[in-house]
Formats: sequence, C-alpha cells, structure tokens
Amino acid sequence: MKSRFFLILMLVASLLPHTGSAAETQYAGVFKLDEIVVEDTRPELESSSRLRVIDEEELDQRGVRTLDEALELLPGISVRVGNGGAPRIDIRGYRSRHVVLLLDGVPINSTYDGQLDPRLIPVEIIKKIKVSYGTASSIYGSGALGGVINIVTKGGEEKKDRLFLQTETGARIQQYGLLRASGNEGDFDYFLGLSNESRNGYELSDNFTPTSTEDGGRRENSDLRRSSLLLKINLTPSERWKYGVTVGQQQAEFGLPHSTINDNTDLFASRAKFERVDYSHNDMIQLSAAYDAPGPWEFKLWHYYNRNEEETNGYDNADYIGMTDYTVKGTFHQTSKTRISGQTLQAIYSASEKSSLVFSLKSDRSDWDSYGRIRDIVVKDGNYGLRAFLNDRYLKNQSFALEYNLTTGSDIDIVLGGSLNRQKRQDRGDQQGNEFNIGLSREFGEKTVAHIAAARKIRFPAIQQLYDAVSGSPDLDPEKAMNYEAGLTHDFNKKTSAGLTVFHSTVEDYIEKTESTSVYENFQKYLFKGIELSARHQCRQPLLLKTAITLMESEEVNSTVGRDELQYRPKTKFSFSGTYNAKNGLETCCEFLHIDGQSFYSKKAPYIKASLNEINLTNIRFSKPVRYDSLHVYLGVDNLFDRNYETSYGVPAPGRFWYMGLQANL
Repeated sequence: MKSRFFLILMLVASLLPHTGSAAETQYAGVFKLDEIVVEDTRPELESSSRLRVIDEEELDQRGVRTLDEALELLPGISVRVGNGGAPRIDIRGYRSRHVVLLLDGVPINSTYDGQLDPRLIPVEIIKKIKVSYGTASSIYGSGALGGVINIVTKGGEEKKDRLFLQTETGARIQQYGLLRASGNEGDFDYFLGLSNESRNGYELSDNFTPTSTEDGGRRENSDLRRSSLLLKINLTPSERWKYGVTVGQQQAEFGLPHSTINDNTDLFASRAKFERVDYSHNDMIQLSAAYDAPGPWEFKLWHYYNRNEEETNGYDNADYIGMTDYTVKGTFHQTSKTRISGQTLQAIYSASEKSSLVFSLKSDRSDWDSYGRIRDIVVKDGNYGLRAFLNDRYLKNQSFALEYNLTTGSDIDIVLGGSLNRQKRQDRGDQQGNEFNIGLSREFGEKTVAHIAAARKIRFPAIQQLYDAVSGSPDLDPEKAMNYEAGLTHDFNKKTSAGLTVFHSTVEDYIEKTESTSVYENFQKYLFKGIELSARHQCRQPLLLKTAITLMESEEVNSTVGRDELQYRPKTKFSFSGTYNAKNGLETCCEFLHIDGQSFYSKKAPYIKASLNEINLTNIRFSKPVRYDSLHVYLGVDNLFDRNYETSYGVPAPGRFWYMGLQANL
C-alpha cells in the first residue's frame, strides 16, 4: 500500500507539463529559507489546512515576552502549567510533545522528552509565528499529531532601525533588558538580539489560601534568570543563490515550583517535589542554502546542531539546601547532556505558477547522556539509600516525503502528500510508519473560502518515555492519529471577517504515564472533537477588535477504568482583544481570556472526577511615543483583577503583575 501510494505521486510528477522558460516563470519559495513548505495562495490556509499567523506588530501591541504568552489567545490552543512550573502548549487536546516546534524551519523540541519550555524563547527575536494544526503537511515530518509552530525570526532586511534598546521592570524585582541590532549592506544582512531577564519570583493572588508548603505572597521557588543571544546572517550573492547562518546561545537558572498540597490523604494531589534547574546552557547553529536552478527546479538545504547541558537537583524539602534526609525517597542530583544534529534537503518542481511538487528528505540523530545519584534504594525502617546512575542513549530518525500542490482554473486548490518515517533504536528493531495529508480548498466569489482536509500522523516515543530509569518503557509503540478538519472563512466587508473550523481527531497507542505505576504506557484510543470560531472587526481606523471561541470534547474510547473524559482539556475557551490608537499616539491594548470545563481525577482507582474553577483573566497595556517614533514608554498590568486560579490541581498561577518600560529606536 505504501509503495503504491508513492508510485502514484512519482507518476504524477513525471506527467507534469513544463511550461515557460526560466526567465518567464516565477518561483515564490526559493528565497524563503525560514519556510519548510510551499506557501498557500490563501493567507489563512497552508496545504489547504487551517493556518493562523501572529505578526510582529501584534506581538509589540500586546507586550508579550514569551512564546506561551504570544499563543494563549489563539483558538484551539491551551497553555497549562503543571507540577514543575513550566508552561505547556497543547493544541486541540494534544499535549505539547505532539507539537513540532520549529525555528526558521528547524526543529528545536527537546531531545529528551520532546517538549520545550516556551519561557526560554524570547519574543524579541520573532518576526512572526505560524501555527498549523493536525492536518498540516507531511513535509514537516513525524511528530506533528497536534500541529506545527514555526517561529520565523527577524532579519536585517526587515528592519531599517540599526539599533533597538528596551528596558523593563515590574513587581518583585522583575528586570528585563533587550538590545537588537540589524542592518543590510548590498547582498549582506544581519540581525543580532541580546536579552536578559531576572526575577525573584512571581506574586500569588491575594485571594490564595496558604497551605503547609506555600504561605502566599511570592511563590516559592519561582525565580528565573535567563540570558540569550541570537545572531542571524544572510548572504545573497546572486539572484539564484542565498545562504544563511544562525547562531544562538542561552543560559538559564530557575526553580520548579512545587505543589502547594503535600498531604497524603488528598485523593487528587501528587506528592510535592522540591526541584531546581541550577544550570542550563544551550548552543545552536543552523546553516542553510537555497538555489533557484534554471528551469522549473529549486533546492533548499538545512543543517543544524543543538547542544544542551542541564544540572537538576531534587531536594529534601522547601529549604532547597540538600538531599541528606534518609526518609525522603526520590531526591537526586543529575547532570544531563543532549545533542541533536540533522539535515533536510528539499527539491521543488514548479511546472507552472499553478502546480508544484515538493520532495523532502530529513535525517537526524538525538543523543542523551545523564549521570548522577538518586536516593531510591530501600534500606530498612522506612529509610532509603543512594545509588549512582549513568545513561547513554541515542535515537535516529529518517523521513522521506512528497507533496503535490495544484490550483485549478475554477479556483480550487488541491494538496496531496505523504511520507515514510523510520526510527532506529539501540535495543529494538527499526520502527516504521507512514503519513499522508490530503486537502481541498475553494473560493466562492471574492469573499468566501471553504476547505476540507484529512491527515494521518505518527509520533515515535521520546528518549524519556523509552529509557527513563523510573518511568521508561522500551517496548512502547508509535502513536498513530487520524485528523480531520473542515472550515469556512468569509469577508463580510473590508472591515469585518470571520472563520469557522470543525475538527475531529482519533489517536491510537497514545503514550501517557499511568497514575498507579508512574510508567509510560500505550493507551488504546483517544478522541478529540470540537469547533473553533474567530472574528475580526476594524470599527474605525483607531480601534481593532478580535475574538475567538473554542468548544472541545475529549474522551478515552471504551475506557475500562472509569476515566472517559480526559484530564486538563478545556471544554470552553473564549478570548477577546481590542487595540485602540488615539490621535495623540497613545496605544491601548486590552485582552480577556475565559477558560472552563477542565476535569481531573484522583490518583488511584476507583477514580473520582473533579473540576478546576473557571478562569477569567484581564490584561491591559498602554504605550505612548514621547519623542516622535524613536522613544516609547509603556505600562501594563497582567491579571488586572488579581484572580486566583489554577491550570493544574495544586499549582496556583501568578496573581496581579504590573510592569513598565522604555523602548528606543536609534
């Protein structure tokens, strides 16, 4: 079946007509090194599937600082914080490990667990964020069950300002500094971004009720220190060649806030863990090249290498001093090192302006080394002893993909794609799986576009799920999903537009940690289905309004343990934002977020279901130029009404937070 599918695509490629000379044909994708797929002819779609884009202007207006803040208003996206304090970005019920995160088309998900802490991606480097959902192109490779987030970074050709400075301060000694330099000279352009952030911790709401492990005020162990550097250089020596180099480095140190409930009699709370990342260092380099060959062919090549070293400690108690208490199980000291290196080669055959065929070959290797000691050896009388551990694992992934794009004369776009994927493990035979995506979109007049898409996606287990000393299971199978989507967008007039998307997803062999054994297992079948509504209205030139609603249901099909509804998947999400630009230059941005219908279960059977309280958040920000457009001051408040809320049981979110800052363009 797999071979027949690819033979059909190859036959289609061989029959494509060659029309026009190289001088007559325009190839849109060749100089877009940061794009992994051929752009759709309609801005709200990609491969005839839903695409949502956040541009640099919106990021500046809202004053967001990190990736999770930038995405939290989009329909279908849920940002949650569990034990450990790191935000996780879920898409349409899928966890963040099911979302492929790209930086200029290059994957940056963690080698160890497939996730990423979005707080460590500074917004100041971002030109735009492109979010594709579960029916995204197979060209992206395996792992994108929930979707793809591609972060397109800034470059020297986009900014006329040679130097940009920003400083910010806020509650609890929050300090933030930024320097950006950009420019171009002939065939050469560059972008340099430097940032530093420091906070002693965030404040809890005044309505928080103190517990035995959290007395309120500043959240225990919520401090963060982060510095980052990004240098991006592009060279365009001719009309046919373009080269790019991106180098990045980041250092961080932060606490992992523990659960506020440390009570063995509580049916729902996990045991509080007192952990810190006392050292984190990441280096990355990306090399890219694009060549527009004479005739219908163009080629792109990426090579990347990411290295991360992290020191994590699990302490006896909230003092965060040592691990000398013999009665506390699970305290540890760990140093882990991860490396990922890979390359992607793309060839694009553009038979005409209305059809193209993309070939993609991807290969990468992930290495994980960890060593340290952990207290988990049973001695006697409730005491535990230390043992040393040493891990050394690697995974290799390969993918070959094809995608055919066709625009017919009747305003219909057709997309057909597929991929073969393989994972090589040290202790088991190769795992294989195929993907496909198919989509169709059509314009009805000049104001309405309808689309329908389907995709089969797979995801191979991460190193943590396979080999973790406590929770790993080497016999895990790949996750397999079928995602469906249909949607409609309509422009009522030049000022008002709206969109509707219906989605349905089923995933088999879903990998999740069981509460009873704390070991990763394949679950039989999960189901996600829902509706997304979005609208945009430009009331008058100074006032822009946006709103979005997501309604979703999730379940474990034919559950045998009494947990039909899945944990921490919101049933309802509503967002609203407004931006007003006054004549005197004052810009006001206000946003509101409502989330409800999040269920969770007791730790052990028979399972008891409970629900989190609804979330209602309001943020507001003011910005004004004080000297033409070269100097801006701003003031903002997050969680304006100081709501006390949780996105996971026993993990309170920040309360009211005010900040103010200064921006200068030189």
